Amino acid sequence: KETYRAGLLVFHVYCDSLKIPEESCCPVSPTLLLAFLSSCARSYLSTMLSNYTAGLKAWHLLHGCPWIVNTKGLKAILDGASALAPNSSKC
Repeated sequence: KETYRAGLLVFHVYCDSLKIPEESCCPVSPTLLLAFLSSCARSYLSTMLSNYTAGLKAWHLLHGCPWIVNTKGLKAILDGASALAPNSSKC
């Protein structure tokens, strides 16, 4: 639950820093989600990014917004993020 909230915060800070209008954040486009996750890939574990994504999806559903992100595309993004995870997090 805490990770979900942190993910929402990180996503909103990301969008605010790029001056992305609120109406472009919900529903999140696959392109914006890809850009967000890519920007986090070298700093966060892939499991953290998966939890962030789950939190964003739950937030969309809670607010009645469509989740238009393709499952296969999302898996590819998260798999790529796993490959870029910080070396200190890899066993």
